[in-house]
Amino acid sequence: MSLLDLPAELRNLIYEFVFTPPYTTTLLSNPPLPPPASSILRPLLTCRLIHSEASHLAYASIPFLTHSAAPLELSSSTSTTIPPANSSLSSSNPSSPSPLRLPLSLLASIRHIQLSAQISHLRPLGESWHGLAFGCSALHLSSLTLLPRRPEAYFGAYAEVAYLSQCHTLAYILAEMVREMGGGSVDKSGSRSVSVRKLVVRLEGCFEQEEIRRLVYRSLVFRLWKGQRRKEGAAEEEERRGFEEREGGREFWVWMGEGAGQEGKGRSLNSEFRNLSEGVLGTSSAAGWGYVAMP
Repeated sequence: MSLLDLPAELRNLIYEFVFTPPYTTTLLSNPPLPPPASSILRPLLTCRLIHSEASHLAYASIPFLTHSAAPLELSSSTSTTIPPANSSLSSSNPSSPSPLRLPLSLLASIRHIQLSAQISHLRPLGESWHGLAFGCSALHLSSLTLLPRRPEAYFGAYAEVAYLSQCHTLAYILAEMVREMGGGSVDKSGSRSVSVRKLVVRLEGCFEQEEIRRLVYRSLVFRLWKGQRRKEGAAEEEERRGFEEREGGREFWVWMGEGAGQEGKGRSLNSEFRNLSEGVLGTSSAAGWGYVAMP
């Protein structure tokens, strides 16, 4: 008896086991990255039937790694070209990746992407994505994990200034992205959807000091809270975002879309702002937010 002789339900369970990533995302100084997606996808090359049955499940299960925040360019109505920087999305050796042409049907199946890049290279998130993951309307991600990297020239008397500068730059980029994505978009049927359901930001591999890591999160929350106060319809928008800081600031999560800010999906923006104000500053005042002096 071969795999194809088994009932479809059993084959799906086998496919799910095969394409479950063989690693754990433990929090370390250098968070582990997923193996190249091309190596995990090799079982799809077995035969046409397995490719047809399992390709969408495989693409939905695997967290793809990219080093480029540039918007994806759709070259036609049926396919897109993944840029060379997306090494783990490439079918070639990750050390010298080549563009990968991917059908839009499979691109739309992707649910998890990890983006690792220097902080200065993350600016497209808030400037050119326009509320869509990688500027692509075909992508609807369950999670987008950011692994920001800082430049290596951090030493001497100016190290603290450099840390703080990069900290606030990252908070600004993330605030612009969440503002654009948090409200979602309305389709032709009138329903509202978001292209990223959960944003995960891992900072331990970027900032060693806990004070700096927590400052990124506080600055993000304050920027969003301050911007929301000036915006009409803020109450409705607040209900579509949830916030949670984890592991002493090593990472934080932002949920977007329906149900965000409710049980199991973080605190609402106003609740998290009050929580951080009282817990960090001992007051509900916004004074000093984002400008906490280093010890």
